[in-house]
Amino acid sequence: MDNSKRFIVSVDRGRFLKTFDGTVVESTDCPSYGLLMTYDEAITWVYRLRSRRYPEAAVCFPDGQYATYDRLRDAAYAAREKVDDLPTSHADLDRIPSAEQRRRYKTDANFAERWDSIMAQPRTSPGRRS
Repeated sequence: MDNSKRFIVSVDRGRFLKTFDGTVVESTDCPSYGLLMTYDEAITWVYRLRSRRYPEAAVCFPDGQYATYDRLRDAAYAAREKVDDLPTSHADLDRIPSAEQRRRYKTDANFAERWDSIMAQPRTSPGRRS
């Protein structure tokens, strides 16, 4: 599973883990106040809370919805489909028509940043050793 911090733990219906000091579980009814963690950390907290008499503990997304199999699968597919289509070298830029480069430079901040970083690199001719 993706290790970015994008999960919270539901302590019971409508309550989310905020902090735990070793004895007292502090919870909140506002999901955005919940402790944000990775999926692995959230699972660990769920098992820990269930052993401490919180049988309804479950992993949730930051919007408070339970992390069901379908939602986790959809999130994994979305993360996998997010492909970096930005050029990585002068050769990649050469394959893009100049009109398209200008259009993307004006409308896409990520493309403009990548274009600037590629242009800052020295350009070597094919067949030459630098």
